[in-house]
Amino acid sequence: SGNITVNAAALKNTPAWFVSSSSAQSISDDTDTKVTLDTELFDTDNAFASNKFTCPSGQDGKYFIYGSVDLILTSANDMKEVGLAFFKNGSAHARSFVNGYGNANFRRFVISNSMSVSLAAGDYVELYGYQDSASGAAGEIRSNNGATYFGGYKLIGV
Repeated sequence: SGNITVNAAALKNTPAWFVSSSSAQSISDDTDTKVTLDTELFDTDNAFASNKFTCPSGQDGKYFIYGSVDLILTSANDMKEVGLAFFKNGSAHARSFVNGYGNANFRRFVISNSMSVSLAAGDYVELYGYQDSASGAAGEIRSNNGATYFGGYKLIGV
């Protein structure tokens, strides 16, 4: 019987990162807002900086990206819609929304999403939050409960 040689380095899901927010951030009504993320749990290739992950040279491939944003209105219970978007190279690439179907009666919502995306060296991805209130009230991206985070890793075998 023959031996099988495995390149262990090729079996790692890296680059990989997971970051969160350590302070609240204001978010205007009806506006995409880039999430400020300043606490790294891990960043295997030092590729996360300035609130974005940039694909390192030699790491082209497919990536699994995930994130969550905790949104709250600061003064009203009239939130109509919340959203989360992943931006690739400065443009919205994937979005998710939760809509109150015209019943603007909630104040806080946590929204999460994930996607798979092809990245080449220099491509970057960012996390954005969105809120729309009936009164036009400003909101806040919360940081104190661990529900605002952004992460991802390179897929192997695809």
